[in-house]
Amino acid sequence: MNIEELIREVSKKEKVILTDLKVNKDYPIKAHIPYDSFVNRSFSVGNEIILGIYKNQERKIISFFHELAHIKNTKNYSSKYLEEKAMWKISFQLAKKYGIPKFSKKTTEWYKNQLKSYNKGK
Repeated sequence: MNIEELIREVSKKEKVILTDLKVNKDYPIKAHIPYDSFVNRSFSVGNEIILGIYKNQERKIISFFHELAHIKNTKNYSSKYLEEKAMWKISFQLAKKYGIPKFSKKTTEWYKNQLKSYNKGK
């Protein structure tokens, strides 16, 4: 099973709406959001995951699981940094649950850099 199929299967199983910008290319225009905002970035809104544009498939799948973690988690955190740190931890647990036990060092470094962007408001 490829990454795209896995994402669709997990979305269905977890009962989340998936908007994959690789497929829905006009979504940024309809949402009045600059296309660049979706490069290597994904978002979750309510029960929907808006999956951005990724060249790296590992980043795409871990970002998907990260947004799924946001949807599944109901706990409140004292800061955005602590919330994001917890969501990244949960995202790796979800990836493992769905058959992806580990990621490359490059992907691990990438997620750590993503987390660092929230460190200012620790």
